[in-house]
Amino acid sequence: MKFFRRNQAEYETAVPHQPNIGPLSKHIALVFSRDEVRELCLDLAFSFDELPEKGLTEQCTYLVELLQRSGRLPELMSLLQEKRPRYNWQKPIVSTPQDLRNRDILLQSVQTHWIDGFLHQVLSQTIALELNLSYIPQAVARKTLYISGQIEDPLVDTPLSDVFEKHGRSLLILGEPGSGKTITMLQLAEALIAIAQDDSSQPVPVILNLSSWAQQKQPLQDWLVEELFLQYGMSRKLSRTWIAQNLLLYFLDGLDEVAAESRDACVQAINNFKAEYPAELVVCSRLADYEQLKEKLNVATAVRLHPLTDNQIQTYLSHPELELTAVRDALATDPNLNELAHSPLFLNIMTLAYRGFTREQLQSFGTLANRRKHLFDTYVEEMFRRRSLSRDFHYSPEQAANWLVNIANGMENHSLSIFYVERLQPSWLPTYTLRNQYARRVGWIAGQVGFWMTILAGEMLSRLNFGYSGLIIIFPLAIILGMFTGRSYYRDALKNSIKLTE
Repeated sequence: MKFFRRNQAEYETAVPHQPNIGPLSKHIALVFSRDEVRELCLDLAFSFDELPEKGLTEQCTYLVELLQRSGRLPELMSLLQEKRPRYNWQKPIVSTPQDLRNRDILLQSVQTHWIDGFLHQVLSQTIALELNLSYIPQAVARKTLYISGQIEDPLVDTPLSDVFEKHGRSLLILGEPGSGKTITMLQLAEALIAIAQDDSSQPVPVILNLSSWAQQKQPLQDWLVEELFLQYGMSRKLSRTWIAQNLLLYFLDGLDEVAAESRDACVQAINNFKAEYPAELVVCSRLADYEQLKEKLNVATAVRLHPLTDNQIQTYLSHPELELTAVRDALATDPNLNELAHSPLFLNIMTLAYRGFTREQLQSFGTLANRRKHLFDTYVEEMFRRRSLSRDFHYSPEQAANWLVNIANGMENHSLSIFYVERLQPSWLPTYTLRNQYARRVGWIAGQVGFWMTILAGEMLSRLNFGYSGLIIIFPLAIILGMFTGRSYYRDALKNSIKLTE
């Protein structure tokens, strides 16, 4: 998919005009916290308590409408410029037809790849679970007012989209491994994509995985540009423009998948980006890995996903269409299976692997590790049965599984969670012998190119009246140049193939 746009000289994307109330109020809610909006109201001699008890964006919309009706909008614009001088409040963005087309292309790409191609596929194979969440405001850098008698870590009793809107449109989602963080994030993204499709003033949600950030440790805006190009085919020039204009909503999964020694730096990069751009974002991470960080994310609030309760598990397994009666009965006598079932990920794997199993087939395996191994082995067999290999490939499931293991090891060694062919490098080869063979072949090819290029030069000299003497001189030079070229390329290829595996 390609993104394009006409030269900037053909039209202006940021022009002075009467501010559009919707985007202006949204930008205020992004740049200012609720307490800071309260201070704005005081500066304007307006009571914050007169605003409706809704989300911050709705409150800002109400405030802007009141000031516009009373002719005080220029006063507000002046105050905003004074409070946040780095933000150009006098030039709201005007979308052109090409901008809107590019926006629709990106929205459709995210919808197709992540929502239809992943989320709906996962949910279609099982029955949806209502996961329990609670607030953990102490997990973020932004300080929250504590009221005496307030319940610690209260449960979230509203849709996550309401939580996101109410708390300034920045959120951290935490949970144990397999607790449903990514699915929860994608369900929130789906709701916000639907809103963005109906309202062109809303930012476009984009879903990215942070695991690759540690490879170059770039400023987040530079990393975003490359990831948007790699995953969505969005031109780098257009990405930079949209990032600067705050036209994107970032869903950043896998903070815990960033290399451990780089996670604090990654959090700092996100915080620096958020300080420079009034960005809306959602970040996901494993709870234990996040708690070990020295740096904390500067987002509005955080929520935590809880393990499934016994009642949730029993209710889920009781659905007759799942054919999991034997699993439900086995939970009472197999503590290892019971422990795994409290994870939504493992419960979903059980649904696919153990459907239709009898009690005899679900024999006890002694240890949790053995039970987990049996579960995954059965799951892999079931996946190969559902998605059988084409006869044209001429290789067995065992060979395919072995190659997939090698790819998985390469991804783990390079701190990647999503596989792209473009990122496949010789350093992924599993042994030094294979990497050395690769480097030798690169060197041989480079040497051949150098040899024949020199011979071609000699042929040209012979045609310029140098005769055969030109070829006699050039031939040994071609051999020497080919050897040195090949040796140089061999060394570079070998160096590049092993530097990330040592």
